[in-house]
Amino acid sequence: MFIIGLTGGMGAGKSTAASFFTELQISVYNADAQARRLMQENQSLRSALVHHFGKQSYKDNQLNTPFLAKRAFSDTSALKKLNSLVHPVVDSDFKSWVIFQKGPYCLKEAAILFESGSYTQCHWVISVMAFPELRIQRIMQRSHLSRVEVLNRLNYQWSDQERYSRSDIIIENNDGLEILCERVKVTHIKILNLINNSFFL
Repeated sequence: MFIIGLTGGMGAGKSTAASFFTELQISVYNADAQARRLMQENQSLRSALVHHFGKQSYKDNQLNTPFLAKRAFSDTSALKKLNSLVHPVVDSDFKSWVIFQKGPYCLKEAAILFESGSYTQCHWVISVMAFPELRIQRIMQRSHLSRVEVLNRLNYQWSDQERYSRSDIIIENNDGLEILCERVKVTHIKILNLINNSFFL
């Protein structure tokens, strides 16, 4: 199975781009969503989170996302520890998922595809990018975070410059959903052509 990584900073629109790929019948593994599921369902991971971050990691037997986010985005060492616990479990789950996928390729959508090192599972990486101020406004509107909170979280992700230098293709998302959809379609055709020409195989 040909694996394409799909990433982008917070507010860039990678999940929206992923939804357009889904409309093109491409399977998408949302690493962030699956991480939350595994943090809830995987008993070994639950135990590790409670051990390192305390019983507050779960509230009423449900993952306490606000608590963990607050810990992670206020302490670099806590974020690294959280990632070191979660990402190996997600990577294993992804490998199991890939086995059952059909089609010319599948996507692994992840906010920190590069930071986690999981880009090494991918044959090719696409980054969705948008103007910094536009990203900030999008995050504030959808997550009800203050500007300071948004900037703090963005500081824990790679810069656009770092992401750009490692990506095989860039999809810009500054011009509305219709144009983003068209750019996804163009990218899809390009990927199919590369696969058909056995460029990476």
